[in-house]
Amino acid sequence: MSLFGEEFQKEMDEFFDYMDSIIYTEEPEEPSLVKLESVGCVIDENGVTYPMLENGGYDEDGACHINDIANDEFFDAVSTEDWDVIDEVLGNPTDTLLDNTETDYLEMKAELHYEK
Repeated sequence: MSLFGEEFQKEMDEFFDYMDSIIYTEEPEEPSLVKLESVGCVIDENGVTYPMLENGGYDEDGACHINDIANDEFFDAVSTEDWDVIDEVLGNPTDTLLDNTETDYLEMKAELHYEK
């Protein structure tokens, strides 16, 4: 006998069964990772790098965005093929350089001047 009544207990049981089905049947989506063999890392679609492990996995705790890496030796070691991968993932910022209009340029200059 339930303190709140049988109907309430039945609804709560259905709710917890539903929650269990969500929690235990939906696997978290694995990020799409590409190996950067020359530097022993993998990179995901957001530009986050992870150290590769000897067993073929990767260290989730070692996550670091490629733009936050301050080690010049890392970038010196990146192969041409891996630079192509990085460019694919991040896009090349110079690809859109000519898309900026004169107005955009002048607005940027005005903002920089105003911030001083």
